[in-house]
Amino acid sequence: MKYFYPVLLAYSLVSFCVPPAGWKEKSRLFGSSSHHSMDGKSDTEVVRVLIHFGNSAKIEARSSYEFRDTKNDVKKGSGVFIPLTSGKYISSDGEFSLNGEIYSGNLMIYADGKQFSYINFVPLDEYLVSVVAHEMSPAWPLDALKAQAVVARTYVVQKMGEARDKLYDIGNTTKDQVYSGRVKNDENVRLAVKETRAQIIKYKGDIATVFFTPAAEGKPPRLPKSGMKIFPTSRISDAALKILRNTTGKYCFQKKILKKNWE
Repeated sequence: MKYFYPVLLAYSLVSFCVPPAGWKEKSRLFGSSSHHSMDGKSDTEVVRVLIHFGNSAKIEARSSYEFRDTKNDVKKGSGVFIPLTSGKYISSDGEFSLNGEIYSGNLMIYADGKQFSYINFVPLDEYLVSVVAHEMSPAWPLDALKAQAVVARTYVVQKMGEARDKLYDIGNTTKDQVYSGRVKNDENVRLAVKETRAQIIKYKGDIATVFFTPAAEGKPPRLPKSGMKIFPTSRISDAALKILRNTTGKYCFQKKILKKNWE
């Protein structure tokens, strides 16, 4: 069996909490230090995702678009657009196509010589729908999707806190979490994200550092013999490590680590 439920270790160990005060911020435009929607009209939580790096790539809008560069010059149009300089790209219907994928939200484009960084400013919930749908099958049971949604939210909220002075919050590959725009038949995923809204995992009052794997294929992770550091002030106990090392077989997610095994 190639795919199975992710190993959500932290999810089975700590309880849900709402995000701490201060993680929801107000504005981040052209390098300012907080988060909000690019158009400044909403305080909706927004994630800045690097979705393209390299040569300038074409963007396509099904509706009209507006591109405003750093000199405040504005270009308006419809269809395909290839940026030649830094600027902000907004489509009238809130969607655009890039590299064969359809994305929600808007784009900030940074040009550094011939290298371009395309950063998608996307609402947090919309980002999570894409991540959950790409990290596991949208057809899996709702509770499994909800578990993934909580872990994915915890991961990105922690990243957002660490990236306040950076160009973007998170990448779109397996180095972080897979984010690749809209997917079909995502109704259950949207329900999972909605029913876990604002829920993250915390440990001793801080946002937990969470790990998961979408397809470990029954193989246990490579772990040290003792005292693996997992949080800034905590380590997984030797008893918990023993359980993880012995986690083999088709369904490694069946193993659980109890709270008492945490130090």
